[in-house]
Amino acid sequence: MNSVFPIKKNGVIAQQQNADLLKLFSVCYLILPVILFLIFWFKIEIVVPAIVVVIVVCVSYFRNLHLTFNPNILNFSLKKHILLPAFALFICLFSGIGGFVFQGDFLKHYAMLHDLVYLDWPVIYTQSSEITFLNYYFAYFLPPAFLAKITLPELVDNYIIIWTALGLYLSFRWFICFAGNKNIWLPVCFMLFLGGQDFLYAFLKFFLQSASLENNDSAWQIFQQEISTVCVFHNTVLRYPTNFFAISWAPQHLIGAWLVTSVLIKNYLSQSNQKYSIFILSFLPIWSVFNAVGLIPIMLACYLRNRNGIFSWQNILGGGVILILTGFFYLAHSSVSEQGWLWEFIPLKALTFKWMLFLLFEFGYIAVVIHSFIIKSEWRYLYLSSLIFMSLLPVYVLGYMNDLLMRAAVPSIFVINLLAFLYYQQNRFKYKKVIMVVILVGVLLPQVLTIASYMPEFTKFHVENGFSESRVRVQNSKILIELTDENWFNTQYFGRNDSFYYKYLAR
Repeated sequence: MNSVFPIKKNGVIAQQQNADLLKLFSVCYLILPVILFLIFWFKIEIVVPAIVVVIVVCVSYFRNLHLTFNPNILNFSLKKHILLPAFALFICLFSGIGGFVFQGDFLKHYAMLHDLVYLDWPVIYTQSSEITFLNYYFAYFLPPAFLAKITLPELVDNYIIIWTALGLYLSFRWFICFAGNKNIWLPVCFMLFLGGQDFLYAFLKFFLQSASLENNDSAWQIFQQEISTVCVFHNTVLRYPTNFFAISWAPQHLIGAWLVTSVLIKNYLSQSNQKYSIFILSFLPIWSVFNAVGLIPIMLACYLRNRNGIFSWQNILGGGVILILTGFFYLAHSSVSEQGWLWEFIPLKALTFKWMLFLLFEFGYIAVVIHSFIIKSEWRYLYLSSLIFMSLLPVYVLGYMNDLLMRAAVPSIFVINLLAFLYYQQNRFKYKKVIMVVILVGVLLPQVLTIASYMPEFTKFHVENGFSESRVRVQNSKILIELTDENWFNTQYFGRNDSFYYKYLAR
């Protein structure tokens, strides 16, 4: 069997040390908000035994790692050790995290972060006639909010920058580790910028509509609107956002998924048993329940490669405790009305055509190119399971913006982008650099245009008010429950006070 995992023979030990260190840091990063969640959201008689179990399993997991530090891991120079964290920080700031430039959905994110900082945990709202509480996948926000609580609340704007940059850095290191390339920039470009060819599809539609419509201005307005919102296939029902674009709009749906997926991929490649797989997976629901659904193809591939250890005590006790408690928490969530089968949102006569085009332009074109190369390699189970999952995921629509589709695809997109890079690295073909640039430009163009549409207003505001003074700050946000009266919004973030969790488990 051919291998496309690019490790030189004399670099195996360094690669293993690198992966185990990354496992250590990643699990610590992932488990910290989980522990905070258990401690502050559940009664003391529940949380004490739960925390004991989690700590015992974590210690067992860490003892199985080969934690020998090697300063020459992956032959990283000091310059690269400095540049990669700096780049993670730049991406973080450029995406609007920290409030210096535009960030998608910042009103909602900042309102929730405000409540986590300034209100008691668990966050309960008594402003309305009916008591409700914060019920959301908020693991990403918990460590910065906790630090702000025990230090100065005003510092949360800086803590969220540091926390996010650290998560991005760990994610970049994992992708580079799998890529096995001394060039750190090309793998990171594939990870962030490879994605759907929305611009190409929108341009083709514009060309056809211009030919059929008497008023070309109408076609141009449709084209501009679709490009600026990255909704080119069927409104918000069909879209897979590129990682770079999603960092601004939903970092809470990315970092946890990338880290858990990376740990599982490493186990898959080394054909490790599944002794801790469910335990590691159990961290993710409180980071993002949609991401947890997206781990189905990853777990299936790991299981097909090595089925041993799936019923270990670490999975049953450690994973079971976290999943059960998190499950009761989510069962208290207000019902979501915006859901249904895909054919309830798209007319049947157009459904098949739109669905197939969506798959082709979003990731199918990548699969066509890399298929013959990957299918013969050790990656084939991961590749096929991810491909099938992303193809079937659009069948059910859930959420006002169809968050299920966008967020459950994150682990599979990570896999596809990684395999695309391995194909690019391992194969020589004419004009491959030119083709890569054209593809990345096609992916980035609508996102750059979207960001550019906000930049003049933000730049003008900063110039007139001072860069630091005009920074969007958490302390100036409204509380979440007073942000809007829209029903779709309030059912997204709040839980029911008649639930089993609220009555019997909540602290």
